[in-house]
Amino acid sequence: MKIRAVLRLLSLLLLVLPAKAWGEQIVQVTLKDGIHLLLSPEPTSHFIAISVFIRTPRDITSRKRATADLAAHALFYSNTQSTANWEAHLAEEAGGTLDVLYTPDYVALNCVTRRDELEKAAEVLCDALRHAAFTPEALSHARRNITDEWKELLKHPYLEASTRLTDALEGRAAIDSSQLGSISQSETLEYYVTHYTPSAIVISIAGDFPLQLAETDFEAFLEDFERPSPFPRYEYEAPVDAPAERIQLPTMKANGLDEFAMAAVSAPRVDSPDYPAFCVLQALLGSGHASRIFVGLRDKLGIGYRLGASFQARESGPLVASVEWDSKRTSANGETAVSPQQALKLLESEIDSIVEHPPDSQEMIRARSIAIGQDALQHERIRDRAFLIGWYAAMGLGSGFDDRLPAMIEGVTREDVLRAAKKYLSRRAVITIEP
Repeated sequence: MKIRAVLRLLSLLLLVLPAKAWGEQIVQVTLKDGIHLLLSPEPTSHFIAISVFIRTPRDITSRKRATADLAAHALFYSNTQSTANWEAHLAEEAGGTLDVLYTPDYVALNCVTRRDELEKAAEVLCDALRHAAFTPEALSHARRNITDEWKELLKHPYLEASTRLTDALEGRAAIDSSQLGSISQSETLEYYVTHYTPSAIVISIAGDFPLQLAETDFEAFLEDFERPSPFPRYEYEAPVDAPAERIQLPTMKANGLDEFAMAAVSAPRVDSPDYPAFCVLQALLGSGHASRIFVGLRDKLGIGYRLGASFQARESGPLVASVEWDSKRTSANGETAVSPQQALKLLESEIDSIVEHPPDSQEMIRARSIAIGQDALQHERIRDRAFLIGWYAAMGLGSGFDDRLPAMIEGVTREDVLRAAKKYLSRRAVITIEP
């Protein structure tokens, strides 16, 4: 019954999702300077979404990470005050947004605005790409933005713990505020000139806009963007097989009564051949009421009111499995609730169960359906549709990957999942959070 219910839900989901998410043609244009432009018209939309991707090398040293993050946040404030005014206009009049996403593999500039604002949006984005000067004022503004993000992160124990787990798992040094303040204008500018080159840039647009106008606007505003450089080759390379490792981080203390047990496991990037199988693996472990973690911890033991496993694929991050519970509550059998360390042991046992007790055919049907449905849900908003098209292209997968992915997930076998589980789940970082 559960399997049929999931399939019925998926069928309904496919009916209500915009047709654009399921394979209408994307127009691909290469501008004179080498920038790749992906145009996805949606005549029924009243908005347009633009995502600009700059493919960057993966840096793990603290200073290089800080420089890359600073350059990304200062980009919009390095030339004139036009961006600040445009941000205010977007929020107050156009009902849109402008934001920056910094990840280990790329920087993404994302804008959503009305369809009649295409020309202005193109001007602001292209101005940032071409003429960043990283003035002291711009760097100061960027440092404040980054610091504000850190402060916001510290308000949410789960997010702070996830960041610590990710850094530990990937061997990345954390960025500290004192280091951020010591990065100079020349150091930031050197990073920008080296990596923000036309051949490393992909721009995707989704929404109601004239195709010719979009191409003409971006061609005109990027006309003098001349920065010769070899095409950056960041194609997928199979990672070196890392030995099984369990990294235990110190227990975090947080306000409130809630307790957490969390485990992050290594995960493939979207350009890895293992990606479709890992999407199914994530569904098996922690998506829905029939997942291993939900059944094992909540249904059987009554532990946790929020639990599961999330895969941070867009940020090239790990899979994070977690269980959260109220330290004052008792379990379903009336006993005192388990300690964080006991909960962590139970959580890890469910992660290990994939290899020890491989999924049967019914579990596989459910997990594939859930994974396909999760991919479908990523297309609900126009900003997400623009982002996905550009993300896949920037990672070297081509715009057509968006159409191929559901079929690739449907073709995942039990053996594929087991190979992925053995490859990725044995290396993990764990942490507990106590009041």
